[in-house]
Amino acid sequence: DDYKGRPEIRNQDGGLSSVLSLLNSEYPAVQKLALDTLIRCSSEVEGRRALRELGASGRLVEILQNKELHDLHLPVLHILSYCLTDPETTITIQGSGHLQMLVDFAKNSTSAECQQHA
Repeated sequence: DDYKGRPEIRNQDGGLSSVLSLLNSEYPAVQKLALDTLIRCSSEVEGRRALRELGASGRLVEILQNKELHDLHLPVLHILSYCLTDPETTITIQGSGHLQMLVDFAKNSTSAECQQHA
């Protein structure tokens, strides 16, 4: 489950930033691999901190708001759920308005699986 590249992704200049930019790929497989990487990174305190500093919640909420990207919604919810376990990140997400957007997504989602995880 663990992978050896995790420290390199976090420590390289632009490492996580580059992974976040892969979410804009036109290829669904690339997007899913980027999300898998972000799930693993967000499961650790340092990864959550780095995602908070990059403002990743905004990009993740954008994905949730795009119904065409419904296949990415569940992994995004996994990342956000990890991020919300961190008090500082929760405050940042709430202050940016992204927490309310997440609540709205949970209320309006037609996917039972997404509602369960949101």
